[in-house]
Amino acid sequence: MNQSQARTAPDSQYSLDLRRLRFAAPLEQAFQADYYQKTLPGLRFGFLLVVLLHLGVAAFDWLHMGAVNITNWLTPLVGLLLIGLTFWPGFYAVWQPAIVVLFSSLAFIILYGVAVGPSHPPPGMRMPDNLPLPGSNAPSRMTFLVTKELWLIIVGLLLTRLQFRWYVVGSILVCALSVTVAALAGHIPWDIIISSTMITVVVPVGVLMFVAYTREQGPRAEFLANYLLDLERAGEQRQRERTEGMLRVLSQAIGGIVHDLGNPLTAVQTGASSLMMFAKKNSLDQETTVEFAQIIDNGAQMLNYLRLSLIEQTRVLEGKPVPLECKVTSLRSILDAGALYQKPRFASGHKISFVGEDREVYVDEMKMIAVFMNLIGNALKYSDGEVQITWRAEGNKMLIGVLDMGQAGQGITQQQAEQLFVAFGRLETHSQIEGTGLGLLSAQKIVEAHTGEIFIEGYTDGTPASTPFSTAHGYYPSLLCEPFRTAFVVACPFQPTKPVPGIPT
Repeated sequence: MNQSQARTAPDSQYSLDLRRLRFAAPLEQAFQADYYQKTLPGLRFGFLLVVLLHLGVAAFDWLHMGAVNITNWLTPLVGLLLIGLTFWPGFYAVWQPAIVVLFSSLAFIILYGVAVGPSHPPPGMRMPDNLPLPGSNAPSRMTFLVTKELWLIIVGLLLTRLQFRWYVVGSILVCALSVTVAALAGHIPWDIIISSTMITVVVPVGVLMFVAYTREQGPRAEFLANYLLDLERAGEQRQRERTEGMLRVLSQAIGGIVHDLGNPLTAVQTGASSLMMFAKKNSLDQETTVEFAQIIDNGAQMLNYLRLSLIEQTRVLEGKPVPLECKVTSLRSILDAGALYQKPRFASGHKISFVGEDREVYVDEMKMIAVFMNLIGNALKYSDGEVQITWRAEGNKMLIGVLDMGQAGQGITQQQAEQLFVAFGRLETHSQIEGTGLGLLSAQKIVEAHTGEIFIEGYTDGTPASTPFSTAHGYYPSLLCEPFRTAFVVACPFQPTKPVPGIPT
């Protein structure tokens, strides 16, 4: 159960998980690590208590029966070994099965020693003289077989805070051993074996199983409550960070656009002031009027495109669809506008060339200008040398590429290309250059609204010495050529769905 599943899972699913004492794999693994860390102090105390109990039994046998039973000393040694193992980091993964195996082995040794009787004691073991011999007083002998040290083993499994499923395994093994050893002891009827085992082992162990089950419910419920609370807090934190990031980006976008308003406003003001001055002097002619009117119009167009840029970036953040108002227009006029309305500080020092014959296309003119303003602007900001804009028809699509020479002959690598076209997706190498990380994403949304695709062509490590790559979903012939290192390509079916004058069908 991952975090997204945990957020959407119904409460009944969690209740069922608690009843089954089992979460889905990732959550169960986290619970086991948490349970072990919280159980560790009690685990060590449980082992120590088992050691002390067996030492007490050994002392009692010594004082009252004068018997020396090696198992009374073996169990404390195992307990001390387990205490030592708790300081080993790897014990976390095996502590429960290790306890079950060791304690079950101790139970077998104890039962075997009792079963063979005083006539054939194991090496190093002297049995009590008053122990019933095999075949004599079967009920009394059977009671001895399934009590005393055996019960210390069962209680020890509970004291070590084994989880329910491992406690069940350990208890079943101990019960099976008691029955097996009793049968091997000989001359004890099966009805006595079964009834004695049920009374002295199975019923009490069943009660202790219920205790182990209910005891595990508490830590699991606490862990799940803390886990869900952490998820909620993490979700709130991510939402807060996302909101803060969106506000920062919008602030940067607004700040950048406010800054960029200066150039077109200056053009509009200059054109309008000049027209007024010439009008007052009565020295206006048609050529002068057209010239200054063109300056004013260009400035107004730039203001409009800046407004559109902010609107499109806001749409991206809000996840809204891109509305289109398509009409027949000149492709070259779109590309010229995209190149014209660039920031002078980035455009200076670059040559922008166009390769291709003009074509009429059916698009939303203003939005496609915003697309190429963005692509050309990126090429100017993040590369040196010439920027080339080339296009050609390919089937029912028009391929338009913005090619750049990279920086110092190094273009975008394939790994870097995969980081783009996402919200706030900016390369670390470009972090010092102004940008919001939303421009390419808004361009992609506009192209997709035209049922097209925008992708990157380049070389795997950024140089022609490596294999070429393309992020396109479809197959298109490459527009990338020497000496260019990177191409941002727009592939759009620019033909209208209905015949339009000027557009070949």
